[in-house]
Amino acid sequence: MTTPLVVTNNTPVSHLLRIGQLPLLGLLFGRVLVPAQVVDELDRGQHVLGAWREAPGADALVVAAPLDGPFLRQLLVQLDPGEAAAIALAVERSASLLLIDEVDGRKVGRRHGLRMTGTLGVLLEGKRQGHLGEIRLWMDALSRQGFHIGAALKQHVLAAAGEA
Repeated sequence: MTTPLVVTNNTPVSHLLRIGQLPLLGLLFGRVLVPAQVVDELDRGQHVLGAWREAPGADALVVAAPLDGPFLRQLLVQLDPGEAAAIALAVERSASLLLIDEVDGRKVGRRHGLRMTGTLGVLLEGKRQGHLGEIRLWMDALSRQGFHIGAALKQHVLAAAGEA
């Protein structure tokens, strides 16, 4: 059986790190490719993010730089460097899944045929596979950390988790 290739942008890593759930990435996906530009963003992060390399679960993150070419440069016109690099890497490596939260990045990823999920999707899969208890608790933890979850999305995720 082939292990799926998963690429991540900054936000799923940073949000999972803030709530102590970075190990979910390794539990769910084995290894996750992180473009060098995303690593730069994480390294520049404040307090907890700056120490991401030592966090439990960080060993599942593998640094990989996308090719520097016209596709990446085209994406940089529309997106920030981390989002552009994550999408470029996912396309170049034919990734099975891209982890990304940003709406603009998802729109671009969709145009390039990428399968995507975000922080909430990772938590939901963690619950489905038995790694998490109530997802509501983790969504509340994300909200306390400044992650905005609209009412409709919250209800959708809770229903999908069997907690509605």
